[in-house]
Amino acid sequence: MFFKRTEKIINDIALTNQVSMMKRTTEVFVFRVKAMLTVNKCLEGFWMGNLKNKD
Repeated sequence: MFFKRTEKIINDIALTNQVSMMKRTTEVFVFRVKAMLTVNKCLEGFWMGNLKNKD
């Protein structure tokens, strides 16, 4: 039981370390898509709304 918990903690830490890079990559992607749509005069194809929390 102890080893399973320890393994889960190690996996959680490994995933947590990837969050900031994934956030940055997603932001860059969204801004590049917006720029591409602006250059091609298709900005109405881009809509960014707020996500609702699902609890």
